[in-house]
Amino acid sequence: MSLVWLEAALPLGIIAGMLCVMGNAQYYIHRAAHGTAQAYR
Repeated sequence: MSLVWLEAALPLGIIAGMLCVMGNAQYYIHRAAHGTAQAYR
């Protein structure tokens, strides 16, 4: 039973992890871009 749970949860975990990583990367890029823009102004 636990094996079935693991197989079901694995894709969801991978998708959630990828979304988390993408969101964090976007946030850091956004912050870095704004930081440089404000520094040059």
